[in-house]
Amino acid sequence: MPRQSATFKATNNFLCKEHQLYLGPSTFEYRDYRDNLLWKDEADLALLDTILKSKRESRMARERSEDAVTWNVFRYLEKENLLTSFLKQLLNIAYFTLP
Repeated sequence: MPRQSATFKATNNFLCKEHQLYLGPSTFEYRDYRDNLLWKDEADLALLDTILKSKRESRMARERSEDAVTWNVFRYLEKENLLTSFLKQLLNIAYFTLP
């Protein structure tokens, strides 16, 4: 495969056909952003697609995507019914550490 330089480009020239990844010099991007998600059932994808419609930019397919990590963590907490207690603890910590 040719080596990318400067700006990352998700083009077929840099697509690993075996792994369906766009390869850059220091990162990679999934061809399909859903491959970067831990939960991909119909309800999860419908919810995420609704959210993504209002975002100007999404890098969910990137290897180090903060959006993908945030989705995976908060979706896990929600699916395991842990989100409410997590937020309560987070707000409690924030409240007691304010100057």
